[in-house]
Order: sequence, then C-alpha cells, then structure tokens
Amino acid sequence: MKYTDFYAQIEEIKRKECNELYKAVEAHGGSYEWEDGEEDYPIIAIYSTIPEPIDVNVEKVYIENGALNIVGEDKERGDKIQFQPDEVFVGHLSYIIGYIPETEQIDDVSSEGFKTRVLFGDDAINAFLNNELEEFVNEDKGYGYSERTFSTQAEKDAYLLAIYDHSDWIGSHVLDDKDKLPDNV
Repeated sequence: MKYTDFYAQIEEIKRKECNELYKAVEAHGGSYEWEDGEEDYPIIAIYSTIPEPIDVNVEKVYIENGALNIVGEDKERGDKIQFQPDEVFVGHLSYIIGYIPETEQIDDVSSEGFKTRVLFGDDAINAFLNNELEEFVNEDKGYGYSERTFSTQAEKDAYLLAIYDHSDWIGSHVLDDKDKLPDNV
C-alpha cells in the first residue's frame, strides 16, 4: 500500500532545524551559553540511553570541529548531559533558537530553501523572444512570475525539468514555428 514517507519529512525538518541552530550559534561566535540560575532558558526532550525520553534544561550550544553540540541538565535528576542534535525530538532544536537573541549582523536564520522564479504565459514567451530571460532572473525585469521555494536542490531541479519537458508543447501551441524554443531550454 502506498503511503507518505513521513520519516523522510521528519529527517528533512531535523536537518533544517540543525542548520538554522548552527547559523544562530555561529552568529554568536560559535557558542551560546545561558547563565547559571537564569530562568529563561529552553527545555527540550531528547532520546537517551535510558528506556524513556528525558527533559533537558539546555545550558549551552556550541560548534566544535564543525559539529553542533548541546550541553544541558537532566530536568529531573540534575545530571549534566552532552548530546548531539540527532538525539533531540523533532521541533525542539528550533525551540532552542527562539531563546537565542539576535545579533547586530544576523536577526534571521530561517531556511530560505532553493528558490526559482517561473514565468508563465505571454510573459514567458515575451521574455524568451526579447532575449531577456537572464535579465529577468538577475534584475527582475517586471514580468509577471510565480516564485517557488523547494526544500532541496533536487526538488527544484525536478520541478524545472517538468517545465522544460513541456517546451515542445509551448513551442507548438503558442509560438510560430520560426520562434520555437530551443531544445536546450
């Protein structure tokens, strides 16, 4: 039976959360620490080696040798714990980010994804015929377009490939034979 690959979606969310947390920590020089006794700090859930998940008071996040590390205290027992982002429940890494203040240089670590602009109808044909496709992409020439964002470069490529596969249809239904789109579009 077919079903949605939720595991892949969860892994994608965790990857994005980790990337954004990494950027937030990097913005603070590679380390961010909450003061002892500070009451406003993140509490997250992690999977652990014991049979049940545990809640952790996050005390510090830092980057070492290119890897993101998290240190906290077991909320129930008070033991210090160091763990990796892949041990954190989905959605909890982004919760940590909410407790890290902006810097003068960086106030947003949101995943922008992989964006592309897509022209449709007469605007697409006019941009092509006027040799303005590259200017449109680089300078926003004023054509009507839809902006699409994809999680991965592979998703973006697959979407654009589907549009390019229709170039013969566009050429034969909208353009005169002398104005057909080239095969490499």
